[in-house]
Amino acid sequence: MVAVHNKRLPSVAEQIDNILRETEAPVPTGPMRVIVSAVRGEEVSAERMSRVASAEREAVANTGEPPRLCSAILPAGTAPPRRIWAKGSWRLARRIITKDAEPAWHARTGQTICELVLRRQVEDQRLLLLVHELAVRSIGAAHAFEPQNVRQWEELRGAFASFPMGPGISTHTAEQGEAEVNLREAGLGAFALFFGLEASAGIHRGRRPKGLRLALGGERDAQSFDELVRSSVDGDPDRARTVLAYIEAYGRQMDEDGRPPSIGRYATRWGIDIATAKAEQNAFAAVFPEEEDPSAILDLLWDGTGANAGAFTRLLGVKVVRAGSFPTVNGYFVTCLADELRKPAGPRVMDAAMEFDDSPPDPRREQRRFFALCARASEVWCAEALQQMGDEASLLGLRSLEPVHDEDTARYMEQMLGEYRLANRDKDGKGVLLATQKALRVAASLRIPEPPPSTQPYLDGIRWAAKALVALHQELEVDITDEAKRTTARIDAVSV
Repeated sequence: MVAVHNKRLPSVAEQIDNILRETEAPVPTGPMRVIVSAVRGEEVSAERMSRVASAEREAVANTGEPPRLCSAILPAGTAPPRRIWAKGSWRLARRIITKDAEPAWHARTGQTICELVLRRQVEDQRLLLLVHELAVRSIGAAHAFEPQNVRQWEELRGAFASFPMGPGISTHTAEQGEAEVNLREAGLGAFALFFGLEASAGIHRGRRPKGLRLALGGERDAQSFDELVRSSVDGDPDRARTVLAYIEAYGRQMDEDGRPPSIGRYATRWGIDIATAKAEQNAFAAVFPEEEDPSAILDLLWDGTGANAGAFTRLLGVKVVRAGSFPTVNGYFVTCLADELRKPAGPRVMDAAMEFDDSPPDPRREQRRFFALCARASEVWCAEALQQMGDEASLLGLRSLEPVHDEDTARYMEQMLGEYRLANRDKDGKGVLLATQKALRVAASLRIPEPPPSTQPYLDGIRWAAKALVALHQELEVDITDEAKRTTARIDAVSV
């Protein structure tokens, strides 16, 4: 290990900062530690890196000033399982971890390593493995290799440099921009935006399993997750154990790495050969053919526990349903209300408002019921919010608008609610308007003449409508049980 010999060796914090200046992109703590160790010519422990992060957090907590170093955060506002270093001076959007940004981050980090090596500033065998992994995750496995001489390092640097970088000094990706808007509208404090929350900010995490969903209370087809796996392999205990063990191991490695593992990294981490790893992957795919990997299922199951961490065995008892049949608008709406409220109010609302209909959902009727739910949220809940805000002008404007009944009226209503919300940004009740806007955006993406075959495309909209009613209850103290009963009765009255 060779390092540049300076009169004064910069601190670890200074060197992390210097590396981020070169990459102009966030760097996960594992690769960062390898690079810093190589530059310093000495091993930098994970504990030492953690002390740097703790000092930055403490400085922000004490002074309120932006930190020199902070963390990239997930779109839900939470910190990733493993720290990803970023500069506090960067725009928030550039520090949000999204799938359309990460390949560019890996390419920038790989290019920086190549430049450090070519400048003869570092020499460390671990950099060969690291730069190969970064190449696989950005420019692709076909172009990835471990460089053995100057010419190959230059070739790899050129390949990284040719990657379409996306994020730069003042730019960000579309997904990052959307996530930034959501996080700012959620009203998170500066500390959370720099280092992330320990629990979700209540922002929908986005991806859900294509073939699985959480069961509604009392659903006849509901099974615990482990029961569903066993029934999917014809009761074969060995195959069931293989699938469950693969999901558990995959989840643990995601927590360790902060990202989904490749098949090679999975095999290496668990000390098995590639053939065995692929056999486990195939066993999982046979049970869940719609999924690329277990990550979306794990997110769903953790949501079902109402927790963010714990033993894998907690997930086995979560009640789920195969997504071949989707919930009705009313059923999902009430379940979302109960999920948002938790105990003791949640079960009380569900008992009062839930009525199960065993007949199969009619696609056209369910879509119209979703539009009726959006109409209720905008005409009744938003009107109540504006009235309690004391904004008579906006209230009159809302009452003059055409009721929501199709995608065009939903789109226009969403735009107008945005104006009303901005006019009342400092008042209680704005959360009702924001959540209703998000439900209306989903409604605006539908087409009344062409209803989807199930409620799946607008489940997010139903959940946002539930959030709007919960906000009305929490911010303005409206009786949520009574309003939930009125709303489900109104929706139930909608026919084809």
